[in-house]
Amino acid sequence: MKIQYLLTAVLMLALAMSPSSSLGQEIGAVETTMISLKIEGKNVFNLITWVLVLPDAPITVGGKLEGAANEPLGSKTIELSSDFGFSATVTTDGFGEFEFETYAPKAEGIYWIYAEFKGDDNYASSRGSIAFEVNRATSLLQIILQWLLIATGVLAIFIVIIFVHKKEVSKRQKEIMVRCTRCGSLNDDNAFYCTNSGHQLVGRRQ
Repeated sequence: MKIQYLLTAVLMLALAMSPSSSLGQEIGAVETTMISLKIEGKNVFNLITWVLVLPDAPITVGGKLEGAANEPLGSKTIELSSDFGFSATVTTDGFGEFEFETYAPKAEGIYWIYAEFKGDDNYASSRGSIAFEVNRATSLLQIILQWLLIATGVLAIFIVIIFVHKKEVSKRQKEIMVRCTRCGSLNDDNAFYCTNSGHQLVGRRQ
């Protein structure tokens, strides 16, 4: 047994030191990668952390492949798969991006789409995934939120108009008010005496 352990140790040392061994070279050369995924479409509603889709709606599965320094990796093969029968093979463009059009499942529920880069001589493999929910209420939710956004925009415009109007009115009021030469306070145009100092305003006679 001791001889067997000794031979094994010698063999491992020889492999590590051998010029023909590519283990160390591969570890040093292979760069980590990362895949991000997204789902888009007319009937797709992206919440902050969740995606809602109408049943059987056309969707676009897109994503990006990046290296360790967030550099885009172009001309790389990405294999797409899912838990509802969808699968495809795509190639990243010069920006490291890819996309493929398909349809959401007809049955309501939560589904997953996966993207895998199997790696090559320079880059390590990586895998990404995204979940989405097929729900018939998605269209109603979209309508409600769209109207809320419109209402919020209209309200914001209305508030700005009121603010500007009040500012202009205040400016005009200040222009027609009379300033007291003794204390400097502003008084109504119809006043004869300063409400602050009681001093008679310039040019005013009872």
